[in-house]
Amino acid sequence: AAVFVSTRNYLRKFRGGKDFAFSDITTSFIIRFDEYLSGSGMKPNSVFVPMRTFKTLLNSARKEDLVKEDFNPFKDFSFTKYRRDKPHKRAILREEIRKIEHLELAAGTQLYLARDYFIFIYYCAGINFIDLAYLKKENIRDNRLIYIRRKTKEMINVVLLPPAQQILAYYQEQYSNSEGYIFPILNETHASAESKDYRIDKVLKQVNKALKTLAEQAGIAINLTTYVARHSFATNMKSNGVSTAIISQALGHESERTTQIYLDSFGNTIMDEA
Repeated sequence: AAVFVSTRNYLRKFRGGKDFAFSDITTSFIIRFDEYLSGSGMKPNSVFVPMRTFKTLLNSARKEDLVKEDFNPFKDFSFTKYRRDKPHKRAILREEIRKIEHLELAAGTQLYLARDYFIFIYYCAGINFIDLAYLKKENIRDNRLIYIRRKTKEMINVVLLPPAQQILAYYQEQYSNSEGYIFPILNETHASAESKDYRIDKVLKQVNKALKTLAEQAGIAINLTTYVARHSFATNMKSNGVSTAIISQALGHESERTTQIYLDSFGNTIMDEA
């Protein structure tokens, strides 16, 4: 819903607040909207989202018979240029992971929490932060982490490595709530979906802010976020010779093409060594 609201707001600004009819939406309209977004300083990957959402909206209008069956102003518009844009490097090496692990941090502090979340994501096959927030004790079975990925509805089943086991043991001892959540992100006070989303978004911002401090302390020159942990898991698996198909399954991607976009952003170190 947030993506659709954001797209509507972009369209309003593009139109100067003026409403418009379906008949106004032509290929020329689409191109000018694309140029407007690109001209506002947005990167191609960011422009892709409202453009894709706008197309989805028009497809829905066609299915609901609000427009004719042949109404398709996106017919001659190519999304290929967005796919050519490779994301910036978002992964760190295993040696840099070790630096973060070995930082001397006071237990229970914001930095300590952020480090635990980052390391847990890395050792649990790049679990998304939102999935981490929703984890409950029931998701731990026979020394494995089993959960449904909220984005793709895929079941993820990964072995719990010793570093992840240690983190789980710490929070089992330090944190408890009636809902059974593992990490101190959600609790029984977050009853509605909206309150849960708000809380997760708030905590994620706090964590990513703390991770920037951790990166400075560890001497790592990268914009450290929880997403870097996910990317780092993928690239370090790749550097160990693991196939893209296996990495894709571990990440819970719907296709290997998505995984390849991840891996394409990691530089040419392996190829250079070969």
